[in-house]
Amino acid sequence: MFRTRSHYAAAIRTAADVGEQSNSFSEEEMGVLCAIAYHQPIDRAELADIFGKEINRDLLSRLRYKGLIGNGPKSPRPGVPHTFVTTAEFLAMFDLQSSRDLPELDVGTE
Repeated sequence: MFRTRSHYAAAIRTAADVGEQSNSFSEEEMGVLCAIAYHQPIDRAELADIFGKEINRDLLSRLRYKGLIGNGPKSPRPGVPHTFVTTAEFLAMFDLQSSRDLPELDVGTE
């Protein structure tokens, strides 16, 4: 994994020209973002339970980079894992005042 100093971030973003990509989401990113929004605070193990597979750290990093998720409180589960929550930027992007404004989940029985 490569790491850079945070003060180089603007130059790297400009050089990489990722500006137009920042608002596009893969189906998996949108699914994980929705799971975090509806079940926050949530940790990686709980996300894995929902999706039936491990959630890639890079995917979570992309959502964090876009400013849509952040760190939540430490989980009371063994190992005290980090949790994820949505941010004010997430609310603004989806035109919500708070997470209570999320549409009801349609949980059908199949």
